Amino acid sequence: MYVQARQAQADYLFDEARDVALAATPGTVWVARLQFDVIRWQAARLAPRKYCEPLVVAKMQVEPPPEALVAPPRCEAEEADWVEAYGQRYDGPR
Repeated sequence: MYVQARQAQADYLFDEARDVALAATPGTVWVARLQFDVIRWQAARLAPRKYCEPLVVAKMQVEPPPEALVAPPRCEAEEADWVEAYGQRYDGPR
């Protein structure tokens, strides 16, 4: 019964968030956005499978440079090697 009550509460909060969003006017949009976010957060905590946004993780294919250059370039030849390895000029420490 407890789980069903929490699910009903999450559904109610979802409906309330929709009402807040529909009632927003240009003058109250910032307040309505804050209210909507808080209500959405509460609904997501009560029923995460139903109201949480799915997390999508994309794999990035990053290939390391042929030779790892760690020191900043000291001459034009090293600058050319840096550009070849990283695709851009050395812009200083990060």
